Amino acid sequence: MNDEEKPLVPRLRFPEFREAGEWEEQPLSMCCHLQAGKFVRASDIQETASADIYPCYGGNGLRGYTQTFTHSGRYPLIGRQGAQCGNINLANGKFHATEHAVVVTANQEVNTVWLFYNLLKMNLNQYATGQAQPGLSVENLDKLIVRIPEDEKEQQKNRRLPLVPRRADSRPVRQTRRP
Repeated sequence: MNDEEKPLVPRLRFPEFREAGEWEEQPLSMCCHLQAGKFVRASDIQETASADIYPCYGGNGLRGYTQTFTHSGRYPLIGRQGAQCGNINLANGKFHATEHAVVVTANQEVNTVWLFYNLLKMNLNQYATGQAQPGLSVENLDKLIVRIPEDEKEQQKNRRLPLVPRRADSRPVRQTRRP
C-alpha cells in the first residue's frame, strides 16, 4: 500500500465503539429547519407566570410570559443577537419564541435532544458576525457541518437519550411548563 492509498485516520477504535458504525457529515440544514421566532411587544411580556399565559424566549433564554404562543413541543433555541448569541436553550410545551431566538425543528429521523446536545457542543458563538451587535444568521448556521450516525442501531440509541439538559455554563436548562 503506497502513501496515497493509506487512510488518514487509523481504523483502530476503542472497544466499545468498534461496532458503532460510521458517521455521516451533513450541513445542519439537512437534519433540521432553522427559523427566527416572531416579534412580541415588550409591553406584552409579563414577569411572572399565571394561568393561560406561556413562557416567552428571547435570544438569551426566558424573557417572561405572554398570552400568545408560537410553538408547541420540544425545540432547541439558539440565541441569535448580542454578545451571548449562540447560546442554546431547550423549550418544552407551548411557548413564544421572539425574533431574537432561532427555533430548531429537527427532521423526523433526528432526535431533538441529541440535536440539542450537538448544538451545545458546536460553540455557535464563534460563528457570530458584526462588531457592535454580534449576530448569527440562519443562512450561515444552515451551512455548518454536523455528524450524524449512518447506522440505524446508532440512531435508535440516540432516540433513547436521557433528557438532562444543561447549558454550556453547567447550569440546568430551564424547561418550560405551563403554570
